Amino acid sequence: MSVAAALAPAPGLFDSLLACSARGGTAEPAWLEARRRSAHELLRTRGLPDNRDEDYRFTPLRRITSTSFAPPPDPGSFSVSALPAELEVSTIEDVLRANPSRLEPYLGALSQGASGFTAANSAGFAGGLCVFVKQGTRVAAPLVLGLACAAGSGPGLCQPRLLLVLEPNSELVLVEKQHMLPGTAQLCNAVSEVFVGDNASLEHVRVQHGGAGQSLLSRVLVRQNRDSRYVCRSFTFGGQITRSDLNIEFAGPGASANLDGLYLGEHEEHVEHHVTVDHRSSQCESAQKYKGLLNDRAHGVFDGAIFVRRGTRGTSAHQENRNILLSPEAVAHTKPRLEIDVDDVKCSHGATVGRLDPAQLFYLRSRGIEKDQAQSLLSAAFAKEMIDRVQQPELKLELLGHLLARLPNSATLGGLT
Repeated sequence: MSVAAALAPAPGLFDSLLACSARGGTAEPAWLEARRRSAHELLRTRGLPDNRDEDYRFTPLRRITSTSFAPPPDPGSFSVSALPAELEVSTIEDVLRANPSRLEPYLGALSQGASGFTAANSAGFAGGLCVFVKQGTRVAAPLVLGLACAAGSGPGLCQPRLLLVLEPNSELVLVEKQHMLPGTAQLCNAVSEVFVGDNASLEHVRVQHGGAGQSLLSRVLVRQNRDSRYVCRSFTFGGQITRSDLNIEFAGPGASANLDGLYLGEHEEHVEHHVTVDHRSSQCESAQKYKGLLNDRAHGVFDGAIFVRRGTRGTSAHQENRNILLSPEAVAHTKPRLEIDVDDVKCSHGATVGRLDPAQLFYLRSRGIEKDQAQSLLSAAFAKEMIDRVQQPELKLELLGHLLARLPNSATLGGLT
């Protein structure tokens, strides 16, 4: 072995992503090949972010960057609930074979120039799903998508892609469940592109699960047209690193976005939410409310940015982040921020990081309730506000079950359901 080879760094995450992105797809249209090449070149030249990047300042990337990942035999698969007749759901590969021009305005349109992780997915995704909601269609039943990243013989990498297009005057409820199957260390690097047409409405419920040694990075990019409505409710339960980036672009006047989130962390889990809302059009409204419960040595991050562009009018934008630390070692970083270039706005933001209210704990203890149970009752009440916003009864019960499973004395809290 040469001296240079001996001193060369061992292969790691960057090499794994670069190798996957160089592979690309087969027999794809020229426009998609060009987008894959552009994303691969961006990843190659820019590399992956590190803690010198402000957006990744608190992300413990070293937990995964030294690991060499390989795509498992099953790179990640979507499962689809009973399919409503009004919907078109196909794999991206099937649509590319049958009618590739249909995807050209959408696939990769929102993800160009994004971070190294998003570029890696754009260049190298090997499995994906596209959902089209036809113009004027109101889908009565929720569409439930499950994404499972399977384990291989070693550390596994999956890079799923989701494309969702709501045509004008359509309506859909999408429940998206992402989880890792038990096994070795895994990394899921997921990207979703969402287009909400004129006067269309989407309620998007996202549930994320991870286990020890399993990390989930996801980016959801949303473009909203005139008078469209987008509701996103995010629920994060565990994982070595679980990072969710949500980017909203108001591309037409009168659009609105309501963004909620609940994140729970314990042990040494790391949970992040980065939310960006870009008010590029007038008379648009956005509201964000995220809550975090952090125990043991867990680390939570909320970074919310609102941009109100010059020339817009009648903007309403509000942001709120609340965190409760259940142990002395838990840590929360919160950074809500506004960047406003006009005067005709109604904007506010606020954040808190604290402990459970001692007065409330004392009240419950004085009624004969044990300390752990009292803490669990107050924690559950704090978190339940976000779960109660979910409109689907079965899903609400499922989320409550996930919440109670992470709290001590959960058997005594069953009345919360």
